[in-house]
Amino acid sequence: MKSVPQRILRFALALAVIGSLLPSASAQAVFAAWRNHVWKIDSTGGAGEVQWNFGAEMGETDDRGTTYPVVSPDSKHIAFTRKNDLWLLDTEKMQEQQITMVGKPQTKRYAAVKVFITVWSPDSSALIYRVEAGVTGEDESMGPALIPRKAGYGPFGCDVETGKTSPTGYPGKLLAWLPEPAGDYLVERGGEADGAKRLVRFFPGKPDGAALLGEGRSLEQVQLSPDGKRVLGMLEVKPGERMAVVELDLETKKLNQLAEGGWADIQWPQYSPSGKHISYLKRHPAKEQGTYGNDLIVDGKPVFSADRMFDLHWIDDNTAGLLFYDYTEKHNHTWKIIDWPSKREKHAPAAR
Repeated sequence: MKSVPQRILRFALALAVIGSLLPSASAQAVFAAWRNHVWKIDSTGGAGEVQWNFGAEMGETDDRGTTYPVVSPDSKHIAFTRKNDLWLLDTEKMQEQQITMVGKPQTKRYAAVKVFITVWSPDSSALIYRVEAGVTGEDESMGPALIPRKAGYGPFGCDVETGKTSPTGYPGKLLAWLPEPAGDYLVERGGEADGAKRLVRFFPGKPDGAALLGEGRSLEQVQLSPDGKRVLGMLEVKPGERMAVVELDLETKKLNQLAEGGWADIQWPQYSPSGKHISYLKRHPAKEQGTYGNDLIVDGKPVFSADRMFDLHWIDDNTAGLLFYDYTEKHNHTWKIIDWPSKREKHAPAAR
């Protein structure tokens, strides 16, 4: 049994951690993730990294989802994987819960069993994840082919309140989970194996779904609007050369092009928290030869520029958090919090 002083010390340390993450009463705060790092950022300029075990530094991200942390839309939970299983962290209580117990490591004979986080529901009440086998094929680096383990593979839904999980299904690559009461999915069907890819609104129980764009057209970097009626995404307008930022009305199927640029020159369109504003990042050549910086574009106008690449995380409709990541071993990632209408910077301290 632990001694009383040890219990008191652990309780005091827990309060200190929670207190360090609380912004001032007037600040709007959200959680933001990049790789296996998570920060709490707020509209006054605060940025502090959440000191938690969010799993391995090097994870995986592909069409199945990601093994890195994913923050719920309301910032009240963080889904993450540790030792190939799914966990949930309650960001208000700072308590974690293990959801799955299927994860297995790769051995000399057997392939791993992994969990990929696919998407949160718009109301943050549930999420979809996939149980997948690790690499099995024979190649020069892996050696002999690995044997897949017996497991319940495929997509599952998880109810956040109860922690209960159940199998679900959808055809193709899941891009977004639309709001209730319909609860349908936005998926990309087809591809190299099945022919031309196509964007489809899939209704559970109805196998075909409703096509939203023409044959051979789909969207990348999809984000659902807060009201669930529109999506932003990147549309290929000239294969391998030109991309466009577009907004698609899910009811009328009307497609509105917002910007166009060279391949990878414009990326990551996002809605502000209310959906009133639209942002994206535009790449430009930096002063140092061979490197690039980013411009932040909001509602079609440049509001911030830097000769370094950064990620955008909206805090509220007037405030954006810009994460400048450090790829060196020091991992000195830093934040700038800006009031974009006035273009005023709120310099946050080093994020780590």
